[in-house]
Amino acid sequence: MNRYVRLGILILLGVLLLRVAFGVLSLAMRVVSLLFPLLMLVGAGLVVYGMIRHYRRQRVGARAFWDEQED
Repeated sequence: MNRYVRLGILILLGVLLLRVAFGVLSLAMRVVSLLFPLLMLVGAGLVVYGMIRHYRRQRVGARAFWDEQED
């Protein structure tokens, strides 16, 4: 095999590998687009849950501070 045959085989293998990679990427994008509304709801829920925990912790911390002052 001369170098042109090897170069041609490498190019063909590269193109086949890229085709498979783009197929997998396309499938992943389809799955994400189908689950996008659910992912948005989960993300928004986690933000709200985090904010609730933050404000509860602040309120509990403030109450603990005032309880110590009253003793």
